[in-house]
Amino acid sequence: MTLAALSAVWGTQFLVIRLAQADLPPWRAVALRFIVVAALGQIAAIAGSARAPRGVLGLRLALGATQALSMGLLYAGQQRIPSALASVLTATTPLLVVVLARHWLRERVLGRSVIAGALGLVGVALISGAHVEDRFAAAGVALLLGSALLSAVSKTIGKAITDLPIAILLRDLGVVVAFVALTATFALERHVPWELGTREVAAAGYLGAVASTGANALYFRLLRRVEVSRLSYLQFVSAGTGLVAGVVFAGEHLSARTLSGAALVLAGAALHASGTRMAKPTST
Repeated sequence: MTLAALSAVWGTQFLVIRLAQADLPPWRAVALRFIVVAALGQIAAIAGSARAPRGVLGLRLALGATQALSMGLLYAGQQRIPSALASVLTATTPLLVVVLARHWLRERVLGRSVIAGALGLVGVALISGAHVEDRFAAAGVALLLGSALLSAVSKTIGKAITDLPIAILLRDLGVVVAFVALTATFALERHVPWELGTREVAAAGYLGAVASTGANALYFRLLRRVEVSRLSYLQFVSAGTGLVAGVVFAGEHLSARTLSGAALVLAGAALHASGTRMAKPTST
């Protein structure tokens, strides 16, 4: 049930971003979303009397910084390509996590994960080739791939400090991402008037409270007992959910070449997921 909820929330967030926040500058939308995360995380930290241990400040800042850059690229990229395609491109994240977790966390890499990575690369090449003549869309593909890489780095860092209180992780994540996003919006988007409607505010509230705070609280809890390279397969299910949501609910159209590339990316992620087993909770 937990995994299904995470996949549904993270998969449909692409459609929410596309439809409800399309008129907002990307960094401003990210800032609004993570201000909510920072506030809820701080409330939870106070309520639970949670405190951060010393010696991990650098990793806490790195977690937020990489997430901030990943979200900024995600929002910017979604202004250039359909939400269905954006969700598929993020399915490259688990393939990148495997590489990072192998080198940084010494997690074991299965042969199927190597094959999965190769399928994903071919799929991305097909998708990129389908948009090479459209520089606007091609830039969107590049932005989403950059977002996927930074997301993989962020997830790997998160595994390294997952023993911290979850309220602290959420608060720090919200504060750092909001700070980076606000700095970027005042520096790069100051020419855009601050006009917020009910739709934009409601979307920021939902994305911040549900897709970031609630979903990440569940994710961090799972991450304490499961290898990050194994848990990252959730991105595959989320990508499939996002693809269906974009096509069915937003009426988005994808070319045959793009769909072929998407099929390879999802096949690679599915192959990686087929070797994944959820660990049982350890008794204390």
